[in-house]
Amino acid sequence: FESADVVATGSTWEDNAPLLTSYQNLWADNADAVSVAYSGTGALKTDFTRTGKRTRLGAFNDFLNSASRYYQNNWTDGPRQDSYDLFLGGFRPHTASIKSPFPDRRPVYIQLIPMIICAALTVLGATIFFPKDRFTSSKNLLYFAGASIVLALSTKFMFKNGIQFVNWPKLVDVGFLVVHQTHDKEQQFKGLKYAQSPKFSKPDPLKRD
Repeated sequence: FESADVVATGSTWEDNAPLLTSYQNLWADNADAVSVAYSGTGALKTDFTRTGKRTRLGAFNDFLNSASRYYQNNWTDGPRQDSYDLFLGGFRPHTASIKSPFPDRRPVYIQLIPMIICAALTVLGATIFFPKDRFTSSKNLLYFAGASIVLALSTKFMFKNGIQFVNWPKLVDVGFLVVHQTHDKEQQFKGLKYAQSPKFSKPDPLKRD
């Protein structure tokens, strides 16, 4: 910076307020660009990078970014990882099977759970905001109770079997998953189910060698 006459000889660039502001914003913008590529949102704590202090607005933006990352990482991240694998050569179509990997081959009941939850939420909203008579009418309460039970059971099932609902990449094996084929009593194929590979199981903290 001194040789380029950006700062005076003997001074530090941190003492140059305009330069420091430009550098901090450039650093934060770079962090946002890199973060969007791998996480789908801007970087966290960029308010501190830009201003040197944390702000309430920055903390709120971090909350929104974290919530967005959770949603994207679980339900929309598979195609993005597939695009990386295809672009970087991790997956080569001419060496893979001619059978398409993209159709959803999970059991039908697994595929139906999200739609059941959406339907239950719709019924709950209708009974609360658009009751046919009044909210406390027996018919309305019956629909409300039924939708609540369906929603609770479906949500419990989804959280208990969360690994089945993640949008996993389909082109390249992620390594920590094992895919099992399920069959009915007549040995007819029902669908694919995911399980965590024993190679990547969490170690038992009480176990001693």
